[in-house]
Amino acid sequence: MKRTIDKRKMPRDEWLRHIQRFIGGSNAAAIFGVDKYSTRLEVYLQKTAPEPIQIPDNNYMWLGRVMEPAIAKRYSEMTGWKVVQDHKIRLHPKYDFIGGDIDRIVISPEHETPGIMEIKMVGQRVMAEWDGDIPLSYRLQPHHYMLIHPTARWAVIVVMVRETGEMLTYPVEYNPELAESMTEEYCDFWQNYIEKRIPPCPETRADILKLFPDSQPVTVEAQESDIKAHGRLEEINNQLKSLESEQDAIKLEIQKRMLSAELMAEGDKKLFTWKSQERKEFCEQKFKKHHSKLWAKYYQPKTIRVFLTK
Repeated sequence: MKRTIDKRKMPRDEWLRHIQRFIGGSNAAAIFGVDKYSTRLEVYLQKTAPEPIQIPDNNYMWLGRVMEPAIAKRYSEMTGWKVVQDHKIRLHPKYDFIGGDIDRIVISPEHETPGIMEIKMVGQRVMAEWDGDIPLSYRLQPHHYMLIHPTARWAVIVVMVRETGEMLTYPVEYNPELAESMTEEYCDFWQNYIEKRIPPCPETRADILKLFPDSQPVTVEAQESDIKAHGRLEEINNQLKSLESEQDAIKLEIQKRMLSAELMAEGDKKLFTWKSQERKEFCEQKFKKHHSKLWAKYYQPKTIRVFLTK
């Protein structure tokens, strides 16, 4: 099989079919369990779906696509280094199920080999959690691309701070031990889960509901840890009820003082507001009464699983 595929004139549907056939750079963090927004099960479902799953577009994704070329150009102007688009889907030299879609390559006189460029637009709130260094979830992606590029052995992650426009750079050097660990993890994931069609264990509540959307009339015998968890949840629920009751009582006392007033203040300091707000609500019962056929056409029953502590 060819190790590179030109994607310049490739329709999006064909591109989606290609990337479904391998583990890509954007899957790395999820497979290693360090992605806040995705899990191993989600990667499994994407790769085993009958047809490629279309990821819904949003404003952040659109903004990233629009800004990336400008950020790359600005970085090139600031460093004097050449930044070029790769225009290829690349496959691992040995494993067809490891591949990637590298956005940009950096050519620098300070390095003997080309480098990988990853561009990220990040908000200040997210960066506050980094503790001064870029997290592993971000570092895994360029390292993944170094696995599939024949000569690239360094990378730079360029971060644009969304609120301020500040540009930060984080160098990433090739780590042979990490590369070996990633390759082993990918082989295990693909060969033992994807090929065998065995879903990985769920990591989140959403994962569980993807695998088991409907409950079954089956009883699971509680273990000692489950019994302890039940007792602790009862304690927490009782504490929350007590706090909510206290909260409601305090609010009522304040509202008795305010009556029709919309503001309570201590001098210039605002303490409470109680303003009238107009909102439009859809009256389903009235609509059903006057347009029953149309209501029935769009009425869609939905099954949910409700977790209760008994």
